[in-house]
Amino acid sequence: MKNKDFFKRLTALSDQLRRTIEAEVAGFDPAPAAVAARRAKVLDAAGGYEYFVHTYFPHYVRAPEQSQLHRYLFHRLPEMLRSDKGEPDAIGAPRGEGKSTLVTQLFSLWCIVTGRKHYIETFAKPPKIP
Repeated sequence: MKNKDFFKRLTALSDQLRRTIEAEVAGFDPAPAAVAARRAKVLDAAGGYEYFVHTYFPHYVRAPEQSQLHRYLFHRLPEMLRSDKGEPDAIGAPRGEGKSTLVTQLFSLWCIVTGRKHYIETFAKPPKIP
């Protein structure tokens, strides 16, 4: 494929993705009061993480009802963050439950966006024991 063809196809893909995003994403009220209200909800130490996920990443939590794991994570992760002492926790659930998405990606992002943490440590697999 020649460069000219590649860039033409890339532009077409970009246009298609832009149309899809614009069609699927509901706009947010840009009024300063609405922005301040959303920001306050995101910064809330207890419910901010859940609000952040449901508001800005609804495509990751599509089920009409939360699973037991999701309820636990939305409560436990901010609770651990508010603690003055280290609180290691091990979470196991079947494949496809959203462990990596909710813990590694979105919780880390929420911590960074809200300024609660700058360095996030996660461990996805236990070490092999000989």
